[in-house]
Amino acid sequence: MPRASTAILRAILCALAAGFLARLLVQWAPGFGAAEQVLDPGYSDQSRRELMAKGDGGGPVLSYYRQLSGLWRGDWGDSESLQQPVARLVRERLPATARVAGTGWLAGWAVGLPAALLVTRFRALRTGAAVLSGASLSLPAALFALALLHGGAGAEWAVALVVAPRVFEYAARLLEPAAREAHVTAARARGLSGLRILALYVLPPAGRPLAALAAVTVCVALGAAVPVEVVSDTPGLGQLAWQAAQNRDASLLVGVTWVVALLTLSANGASEVLTGREVAA
Repeated sequence: MPRASTAILRAILCALAAGFLARLLVQWAPGFGAAEQVLDPGYSDQSRRELMAKGDGGGPVLSYYRQLSGLWRGDWGDSESLQQPVARLVRERLPATARVAGTGWLAGWAVGLPAALLVTRFRALRTGAAVLSGASLSLPAALFALALLHGGAGAEWAVALVVAPRVFEYAARLLEPAAREAHVTAARARGLSGLRILALYVLPPAGRPLAALAAVTVCVALGAAVPVEVVSDTPGLGQLAWQAAQNRDASLLVGVTWVVALLTLSANGASEVLTGREVAA
């Protein structure tokens, strides 16, 4: 429990720090706080300076403090570009991101883990599978999304193509040493079926590391979902973050950053807790 509590506290603090960095980057970006009236030649220099000062909101520290003080009351601030509460926008977009990332994560495991088991059983396939996996790892998620979009496939399949090679590589490294153990060879010599050998001798030692890998690949799926949603025009948090960055909408970008950072850090914390339990055992 102490390790889990520490992971939760660290995730919250890091998410808050990430939100501040997001606001800092937006408010320091060129064009932030510039209203349309600033470009109107009918306004005097003094009026333009007043408009710029009003749009600045008192600097990043004060602006973030105001948004953070409302967070505890459920008020995340209002989106400057969409003129809606940030909390409502995030709540409406979160299910789409959960569907894309969650389905892609499951599909990636459904492909990557059986491939690792197959390579563990038939080592002759290892070289070809490694080449294919390495080629997939070198390609960005947005490229997968573009290719699948032209093919009529959903955004979740692009996430699956990002997750699957990572699951394959790490799962194969975990399972191959267990498959070479002497008792596994003896079990094969006694005529045990491949499924029984996997269930009794290969998978159990790798159970906790595989659980930690599952938590880590949640972060991979979330990270891949952001560019995939932008390219495929999926109305999720990734697309919302892109719109916020384009419009210099600091409050909206901070709200999205809080949610994505908290989800990612929670998954990382779960992986660390599982790994810690494995070491303690």
